[in-house]
Amino acid sequence: MKMKYFKSLMVLILFFAVIINIQGCVSIPVYKSSVSFENPYARLNIIDIEPNKEESSGVLLRMNPPNLGIFKYNEENTLFARIKDKKGLKFDFNMIREDSYQPGSREDSHVIISETKFEKKGGKIATEIEVNSRGEIIRFIKGSHRSQIGRFEIKDWTRTPILPEGKVKIGDVWEWEEIMDARMKSFLIKDIAPEPYVIRATSILKGFASVDNVRCAVIETSAVQQKTQHVKVLFSRFDFTINSTIKDITYIDYAKGAVIAQITMTESRTQSEQTFLNDVGRGQSIAYLITDGE
Repeated sequence: MKMKYFKSLMVLILFFAVIINIQGCVSIPVYKSSVSFENPYARLNIIDIEPNKEESSGVLLRMNPPNLGIFKYNEENTLFARIKDKKGLKFDFNMIREDSYQPGSREDSHVIISETKFEKKGGKIATEIEVNSRGEIIRFIKGSHRSQIGRFEIKDWTRTPILPEGKVKIGDVWEWEEIMDARMKSFLIKDIAPEPYVIRATSILKGFASVDNVRCAVIETSAVQQKTQHVKVLFSRFDFTINSTIKDITYIDYAKGAVIAQITMTESRTQSEQTFLNDVGRGQSIAYLITDGE
C-alpha cells in the first residue's frame, strides 16, 4: 500500500510522456484502438461478502511488513490518450514491483526499498522511504525513474497518514494528502519552474470482499490533481495544464496488514495553448500480490 498513490502519480506522468510523444519528441509505441478495459473484478476473482460480527463493530487498518521482508506485485497498465469518438491512442505496459522491508528509526516504522521494473520496455523506478503502519511518510530517502518513457528524479515526497487512527466501520470516511516534487530529466525536454504534484484524497471503507479466497477490507479512494507543467522542447516552450481524477480501490488483508490487490482508474484532460492541445486521457491499472514473503 505504500506505493498506492505514487503509482497513480506515475501513471499521470506517463500520460504526459505519451502526449509529448504524440508531438514527435519521444519514441513510445502507441496504436489507435477503441477505448475499453478488462474487467478487473473477474480478473482478480473478487467477490463482495457480508461483514461478520467483528467487522460490523469496526476493524483496525494497518500496514505491516511481511515475515520474510518482501512483497512482490504485478501491475498491468492500459492508457489511452487523445480520446475522440470512443477511440484513442493506446499504450500498454506491465511492471513488476518488489518491496523490501527493513527496520525503521522508530518502533512503529519501517524502511521500504522498492524497485519497479518495466517488462519489455526496460528501465525501472527505484524508491526508498520510511513509513509508519498508517502509511505516513516519515522520511523520504531517494527516488528515481529511468526507462524509454523518460527519466525523472524525485526531489522530495511527503504524505499524511492514509489510514485512520482508530477502528472504522463501513461508511466511515477520512482524508489525506500527498505531495511529490518530481523533476523530468531529458536532453530534449527541460522543466521550467517545476511545481510539485499534489494529491488531495478522500477514502471510505466500502465493505468487505474475498480476493482469490482471502478476506479483505475494501477501501475506495477518490482524489483530484491539478498540475501546471512548463517545459522547453529544443528551443520552444510549451505550457500544459493537467486536470486529473483518480479512483482507487484497495483490497487489504486487514488481519495481516497486507495489500492483496489494487484497481486504479484515472481520467485526465491536458491542455496547451501553444499546440492547441485539448487531450482527454483514461487509464486503468490492475495490481496484485504475487509473493507475500511468508
